[in-house]
Amino acid sequence: MKFGVLGREVELRPIHVLYVIAVEMAYILVFMAALVAATLALTGGVSPESIADTNVSLIGAITIVAQPLTAFLLLGLSGFAGLRKDVGLCRSLAVSRAAISLGFWFLGVLASLGIGIATQTPMFSAAASIGGFLAVLYSAIVMYLWLLIFLKPEKANVKDAAARAVAFAVIYFIVQGAAVVLMSHASDSLAAVQLDTNALAMLVGSAMLAFPLIYHLGGKEDRRAMYAFAALYIGATAVSNIPALLSGDAFGAVAIAERAVELLLIYAIARKDILKTF
Repeated sequence: MKFGVLGREVELRPIHVLYVIAVEMAYILVFMAALVAATLALTGGVSPESIADTNVSLIGAITIVAQPLTAFLLLGLSGFAGLRKDVGLCRSLAVSRAAISLGFWFLGVLASLGIGIATQTPMFSAAASIGGFLAVLYSAIVMYLWLLIFLKPEKANVKDAAARAVAFAVIYFIVQGAAVVLMSHASDSLAAVQLDTNALAMLVGSAMLAFPLIYHLGGKEDRRAMYAFAALYIGATAVSNIPALLSGDAFGAVAIAERAVELLLIYAIARKDILKTF
């Protein structure tokens, strides 16, 4: 089945969908094996409680690198499935993974209709569902950008994008910390920003988000995909926070502003001459 996405032709083939499912299943099996091994190494035994504790830490670590790791596996194992590595395959794999994610999203919507609305307002449930739909779409774009990087990595561009992504993560962390301190002072509830494990995870996560965007902003391929990502990234947060905005909760507006500042910083740091100012 062929169709257009953001001005690009995509051929969605059943074999690609099945291949993505197979890789994702293998990914889960390896994760479970790693979970048991990590639990044994850390606690010397395996119990529901110890596995649960290890699972939280391991999921947190895996989530940060989930997109690039999945993209690497999808392309790295494609030869075993007899798939030709090219831009067309990257598009099809990204769309296939989005289709699978949308299937789970649809099941979640059905579950919320049967259960969620009983405990939440229809407005909240609808906003969360639509926000989740938009999140699946922007995640698919990020996956596509990572696939393109692993398809034809340009060493000079990789190094430059990595340096800029780290710079973005540090700057954004400082901006976020300053905002937290200022807002806490304004509300007479003092807060401190600490460089702990959670902060380090946020730094790595920010760099992982920025890297594929900066890499492609420095090149010439599929900028339209990145602009679509920006719209969906902010849109998902805006839609999800509609109930908060309507109720006058300032945190909804803050969440949207954070996304906008995040993208503006990434775009600014991706410019060729921006690092000369540091």
